[in-house]
Amino acid sequence: MVAVLLIFVYFLLIYQMIKVTFDTRNVFYANISTGVIMMILFHVFENVGMSIGLLPLTGIPLPFVSAGGSALIGNMIGIGLIMSMQYHNKSYMFGDDKEFS
Repeated sequence: MVAVLLIFVYFLLIYQMIKVTFDTRNVFYANISTGVIMMILFHVFENVGMSIGLLPLTGIPLPFVSAGGSALIGNMIGIGLIMSMQYHNKSYMFGDDKEFS
């Protein structure tokens, strides 16, 4: 049951990151976001495959769960970049963006 919940949380995380990627207006931001999404998606897919015996055992850590110090920092930096993209692409009522008028 805990494994299903963890996979669902990863699904929500990846879904939210994909939404941010499609909402961004900057091609460079979209490329960075796509790279981070693919990295996390591959790590989750590889770890699930290793756990059920379909893929060979490798040293790839499960994002935010496994005890990899540098991998954890890299994942946090990637999520922080995507959160920054989401913050910088918001449109405000009195800003330069003409979305509300």
